[in-house]
Amino acid sequence: MRLDTEKNPTSNPCKICRGYLEQIVTGDRHAKEIERNIMGIIKGAKKKFNVGIIDKKEYNAIRETVSTADYELFFPILYIIDGRKVKNKCREVPEADRASNNSVEYVIENLEESEFEIIFVKDMISGIVAPAEKKVGE
Repeated sequence: MRLDTEKNPTSNPCKICRGYLEQIVTGDRHAKEIERNIMGIIKGAKKKFNVGIIDKKEYNAIRETVSTADYELFFPILYIIDGRKVKNKCREVPEADRASNNSVEYVIENLEESEFEIIFVKDMISGIVAPAEKKVGE
């Protein structure tokens, strides 16, 4: 099955990662990737607060942290998930909620530390590319 990622860049992890990296590396304050991510994090924290998973203090801390964070804190990370360990936890996203009608997406509730490994993209490119350090007009 061919995924329709050209028409639906939000369903293409590579394009998402490139968008973040470009904004971080160039320091582009007009690009919207990180701004949308901040809004999504705050929205998710609000949902968790509303259902009692986090308290008001935790919600406010999350909101404050992401609202004032430097771009470098938004470097993408990759989760390598062992499918055998989570197959009973996977819930398929309804077609109407997917980024593309041609994709298959899953939600994994309560992912445990033993079920994944993390690769930090920042560590992978360290020494190859540095975030923009230029000041206005340089």
